[in-house]
Amino acid sequence: MFRFCTTQSLVFVFACIALSEPKIPPNFKRCYRKDPDFRKCMFAAVQLAAPQLTKPYRAIAVPNLEPVEVSSLQVKGGGGVVAVNQNLKNCKLYGLTKSEIYQADFNLENKTWGFDFLIPELDCRCDYQLDGKVLLLPIKGEGNCTIVFDKMHVKLKIDFEEVVKDSRTHFKVSHSQIENDVGLVTMHFDNLFNGDKALGDNINKVLNENWKEVYAEVQADYQDLLTGVMMQLLNRFFDKVSLEELFDEN
Repeated sequence: MFRFCTTQSLVFVFACIALSEPKIPPNFKRCYRKDPDFRKCMFAAVQLAAPQLTKPYRAIAVPNLEPVEVSSLQVKGGGGVVAVNQNLKNCKLYGLTKSEIYQADFNLENKTWGFDFLIPELDCRCDYQLDGKVLLLPIKGEGNCTIVFDKMHVKLKIDFEEVVKDSRTHFKVSHSQIENDVGLVTMHFDNLFNGDKALGDNINKVLNENWKEVYAEVQADYQDLLTGVMMQLLNRFFDKVSLEELFDEN
């Protein structure tokens, strides 16, 4: 909810890392665009790369994905089910490297790439500040929170434009789109109402009993935020790595 889709965004980076050399170890699979089975190769490369991203690749601007760290996120409350200002800091997300990628479409000619994948469990742990109302009930507090997403299905589509730099061709993200649904969201906020256990337990119970309504209210806002984070991440990667390095034989 708070960086999955970034992290969904990072599934695309799985593919890029899987193909780049000599900046990564030789255990990542490479694919060449002249190969008639290029798309099939790319699908296999992504699947092999994902579980290996448990350490950073600084040369190509990709962080460690287990956990993914997010310094801060802010979501303004609206007038619906969730009318609460949410300030989240020092977030750590666990589970992205266990993504199961079951469909991938790589079209270099049209400059569009897309993925469908499943994150079996995404565990988000943050420092939080909340102030507002959820389901018309007041909610206020600050402390630690844990939000767990079970069976998160994600569809990610990315459009690119080409930029020539130093006689090399680089991709630049021009548009991206994320859709997702989840099987279950479990939430727990410590120290609600200045540590009032009875009130805090009651609010956490209400949130979890009504997780579908709560999640539906904030889903679009989080997807917009994560799309912006994803574009920044991918543009940073493609600024360092050219298409020739990724997809052409040496």
